[in-house]
Amino acid sequence: MDLTVDVLLQFAGGQTASLWASLESPEAQEITVITPSRVHRRERPFSAWHDPHDPYRLMIESFGDSVIENKPLAIPLTESIANLRVMDRIREVARVAAPGRPTA
Repeated sequence: MDLTVDVLLQFAGGQTASLWASLESPEAQEITVITPSRVHRRERPFSAWHDPHDPYRLMIESFGDSVIENKPLAIPLTESIANLRVMDRIREVARVAAPGRPTA
């Protein structure tokens, strides 16, 4: 079973993103975004239930608004599908590169 993954994403505009996730390590949550002018950090971005700007609550409320008030989705379905394609590709590459498995 794959318990840890380390990924470098490259985007068409030249930007990159580095991701690391593990079920083997002690819990640590941080997002760091580095731009040409600033570094943005958010600690514990996935444990926001006390945060008035809880992203999960806001996501559910936004979805409810789109259903009840016939508003467009805040994040288009095409974005969600693109995210799933990236996760599928990460899983595919991780499977190939796993120890004891032949690489491509």
